[in-house]
Amino acid sequence: MMRSILLDVRLPFETADDRRNSEDILLWFLGVVSRLNLYYLKQNPSTAKLYESGVRYALPDQMEACRVDPSKLKDLAKFLRSIGASDETVLTVLRFVNGQEVFRDIPTLYRRKSGDCFPLSQKIIARSKSTGHYELLAIGDLRFTYSSYEALSYNFSKCCYEFRDIVGFVDKGVKPVSKARLSNGTDLIATDDHKFWNLTGKRNNLSLAPTTMGEYVEAYVEHKAGRLSASARGERSRILQASCIPALGAVKPSRAEAYLAGIYAAEGESSDGSHTRIGQHKPQVREKIEAVLRDIGVDFSYQPGRGKTPGSGAQYSLLGGAKNPVIAALRAQGNNSYDMRLPQSYLSSDKSTVECLLEAHGDGDAWRPANGKFKRPGVEAIYATSSDGLMEQLRLAELIAGRPFYSYRYENHGGEGSGAIWRLHEYNDQAPKLHAREELLKDDLPGLRYGTVRNAMPFGTAHVGCIEVEGNHNFVLADGTLVSNCDNLCASRVAELWAAGIAASPYLTSRPNDEGGTTYHALVLHPDGSTEDPSLILGMGGEARAEEREEEKRKNLERLDNLLKAAKRLMDYGHSPTVLGDMVDSYGFVPRGGWPC
Repeated sequence: MMRSILLDVRLPFETADDRRNSEDILLWFLGVVSRLNLYYLKQNPSTAKLYESGVRYALPDQMEACRVDPSKLKDLAKFLRSIGASDETVLTVLRFVNGQEVFRDIPTLYRRKSGDCFPLSQKIIARSKSTGHYELLAIGDLRFTYSSYEALSYNFSKCCYEFRDIVGFVDKGVKPVSKARLSNGTDLIATDDHKFWNLTGKRNNLSLAPTTMGEYVEAYVEHKAGRLSASARGERSRILQASCIPALGAVKPSRAEAYLAGIYAAEGESSDGSHTRIGQHKPQVREKIEAVLRDIGVDFSYQPGRGKTPGSGAQYSLLGGAKNPVIAALRAQGNNSYDMRLPQSYLSSDKSTVECLLEAHGDGDAWRPANGKFKRPGVEAIYATSSDGLMEQLRLAELIAGRPFYSYRYENHGGEGSGAIWRLHEYNDQAPKLHAREELLKDDLPGLRYGTVRNAMPFGTAHVGCIEVEGNHNFVLADGTLVSNCDNLCASRVAELWAAGIAASPYLTSRPNDEGGTTYHALVLHPDGSTEDPSLILGMGGEARAEEREEEKRKNLERLDNLLKAAKRLMDYGHSPTVLGDMVDSYGFVPRGGWPC
């Protein structure tokens, strides 16, 4: 099935004398796409209006591309061929570094939109502007507070992580969703039109491309039905994930404080409200506990085990009560294994401190197989907890430490208690597949590896929403999965107005750019000679252009007011307002209480 058509054309942008030809060709392309969009709207009259669709502005692909001196492009092509790159790969690289414009029709634009994408409970990795600390926040919690946070994001041009402002929140109501099980064990729920980052092609010729949740579902269903080979499905099921995210260094607890917090999260309890205890009987771990308690200055007593097993009842009692700030801080981490957490601020320390938290928790609640004696030698440790919140924190700690993992919720574990247990497998360099996936990307996309979508199926409906992230237009979910947040919006808006009977047209503005060339920007020209900027209305420029954005909205309200007045005049003379009603509705505003009379 042919999804799109690629027009490989060369526009005469190089010289100032050819600018007029370039502008004519660009306008012609915009006109063609506008007519395609008009045809689509006539076939699909229930299509949401652009300003109500959830589509958000994204910096065009060629503006994100790395800039290369044109005189160096031949040398680059020669080098790529010298290392065995195919002609197709060379062409793809040259297009990227030299920039390209992409014209997308309405169904493609809406499929790639910033997203009516995730259940409001989906958590992302963010940084508080006030504290500078990592937080794991549900998308729904950002509805009124998004401006107080920055999302962890990946800059594909600079090949590094960045924190970018969250500049918008979109609540899209209840929508159909699908659920995917990822290779790291987590479940991903999103609408079918939300896009993620995939690596297409063979291992020696990979390229970055967006893939929607719906396409992951399609690949899984086609494979199960025997219509898609395992290798083809494997190529269509890759998904980019973080391998190592930045350590913030925003707080500086001592190693003793970090170790005590980690071991308490694994083995601590203060369920009676009066006593604070840490269970432990292993001699090598007891030495660590006693050393850090002495270092911090907390008095303690120890009670040996007295049950059927050496560890049954063996515990430390920390003395001093809640008046001791160390003990008060430990109690704030939780009362028992079901509500236990690490101090969230400690996850915003340096990498060695985060690794100390993992070491301490592992000393208490992880099984570390002896090297070579476990059936899977690539497994370094298997952490366990009954706390949902602690599992989220452990995953974040693993991402900061740069350690691959697989986590799962174990319902029928057969152990003590009836509650479910989370288990997290931490892998080492002897896990060849995971190591290879990171090695493959470490030079071009450091900090990322690719995982896979193991299965994906429709999953009913959910109340969904999304955020808009400035600049990179992507963000990182709590499990490390990289998510994308449009494109030239002018052609979609022009077609929408045509469908309503308004004789609008594409219009180009231009300005010199820093490279000595010209940057073009497409607007909508209205019959009265005024212009409308859909990109600005849908978020271009972020908060820095808020006043201009409000002016664009005011202009549309003024056009709406003029149309309403015209409708009233026509009705005064006995004419039907139906046609003008369609025009008014095209501005994305529905008059309350019906048409004037």
